[in-house]
Parts: sequence; structure tokens; C-alpha cells
Amino acid sequence: MGHAGSLNGRLACPYRDFEASGIPYKAIALAIRQCVGLGFLEITHQGTPSISQYRNPSRYRLTYVYGREKLVDGTPLPQRTDEWKRIETDEQAAAALASAEERKSTAHVRRAGLARAKRAA
Repeated sequence: MGHAGSLNGRLACPYRDFEASGIPYKAIALAIRQCVGLGFLEITHQGTPSISQYRNPSRYRLTYVYGREKLVDGTPLPQRTDEWKRIETDEQAAAALASAEERKSTAHVRRAGLARAKRAA
């Protein structure tokens, strides 16, 4: 872990980095939702798709790592919360994974439909 906790809460990871680590593109969103559902990860900033040179990647916090740095205004980064410890049984884990599957975002579908409608007009 190259950041040693100093950037926890501001960890930027674009989809291409997930792909480089071996996660298929179509599985990335579900994998992130599963990690959040199981308590290993928190999304601290929801990014947007990259357009040309404009980049706005999502930012993450690993719940099992201590933050070691302070923000510009002096407030400390979030501390270790270990949300994964709330899952104590296989049934709870299965329920968290099923919930992650159900929480699929449809915002990208709406945006695509609006873009098609604009092009057709």
C-alpha cells in the first residue's frame, strides 16, 4: 500500500486501474458495491465518466486503515472504523452481497437515453 494510510479517504482509483489489476470492466461496479456492502470500502466522492482531458475519479476510504494526514483546513481524515466486523455470519454476508446486486445504479441508463433523445431531435 503505497499511501501508508496518508491518503485514506482520498484514494482515487479510476476504472482503468481496476482493469489493470485484473477486474473485468463489466464487473467493476458490482465489485465496488460488494466491497461497500461488506464494509471494506467507503465511497467518499462519487466520480463521473472522464471526458477528454477532464478527469473526476471516484475517491475511496478503506475502512480498516488508519488515516494519517490532515486536510488543508486541519480536520483529520477519517479514522479506522472496521465496518466489516458487523458481518458475523455467512447469512449476513450473503444478504449484503445480494443487496449490493440489487442496488445497481440506473443513472447511466437514463443519461444514455437522454443523449439518444438529444441526437434524435
